[in-house]
Amino acid sequence: MGPQVERLPEGAAVARAPEALVFGHWYRRQRELRGISVFYVAARTKLTPERVREIEDSGATIETDGLGRATARSLALAIGADPNEAASLLGERRAVRGAPGAQSFWLRGFAWTWGRRVGLSLVLGAGLWLLGLWLASVIAPDGAPTLVYKPDYVEKLLHPDD
Repeated sequence: MGPQVERLPEGAAVARAPEALVFGHWYRRQRELRGISVFYVAARTKLTPERVREIEDSGATIETDGLGRATARSLALAIGADPNEAASLLGERRAVRGAPGAQSFWLRGFAWTWGRRVGLSLVLGAGLWLLGLWLASVIAPDGAPTLVYKPDYVEKLLHPDD
């Protein structure tokens, strides 16, 4: 698939240039070492070739959230590289709890728990109410089922005089 890569012995110290830590530079190097085209990667990942080039040129940064990590993993899988290494090159995840103006974790958890309980209660209550309406229409007030008399048209055809 490409030129052979010489492996370093176990425990060898490798100095990295600052740009080597950027995902785009790492990805381009891995893709070129394997001899894979941008168009092949684009077809495998459903990204446009322009977007793949932007990522490689580091003109477009990949966010460190879940979607960015998934993109990095899928790009790495498309060329046969290690997806965990690709995700680790994106850096640390941003903490949501420490964001200014954000609610505390306890309050968000409390609201989420009670919100689910209230929502479930409303859905169950509406379902029981609709079930009661349906049962009231099926069962007559005295408890006996409603009888409906329909004319028998076959009998009328067989005995027209009756």
